[in-house]
Amino acid sequence: EDLLAVTGGRTTRANYNYAVGGYRTDQCLTVWRNNVRGRGFSTLVLDCGVNSAIQGIPATSALAWADLQTILNEAKADGMTVVPLTILPFGSNANWSAPRQTFITDINSSMTTWCTANSVTCVDTYTAFLGVSPAMNAAYDSGDGLHPNAAGSALISTLVQAVGP
Repeated sequence: EDLLAVTGGRTTRANYNYAVGGYRTDQCLTVWRNNVRGRGFSTLVLDCGVNSAIQGIPATSALAWADLQTILNEAKADGMTVVPLTILPFGSNANWSAPRQTFITDINSSMTTWCTANSVTCVDTYTAFLGVSPAMNAAYDSGDGLHPNAAGSALISTLVQAVGP
């Protein structure tokens, strides 16, 4: 559990980060159920999926989306504010391939469709970070084509707080 102070233009709030490097959607679902759900949190910012595309687990984008949709539906049913993020572009990463791009494109499409159907604002980080397609804009890239640098992290914070509760 990592307590962070997230400061934005409107507010300062405590934020618990349950991210673990390399986690897939099935593992995010387990973390959600074991460490987050029912613990009194009011908001869920969900950023998960690229590792499923890279690792091929679950085997299809439909199964990965089912994990994410379960998290979102349960959080919404619990009265939480949900702030889903689309998966960032990673076209210049060594793990990128056309089938993996299709995987994240499918999940991002499902995410935006779910958001529209549930009157939830989806933070389209894919579009915000897209450079020369399908790569991440170099201004936000940590150098590995997958993870954002400090400027990219700041952009995510700004985008999330623009939607925030």
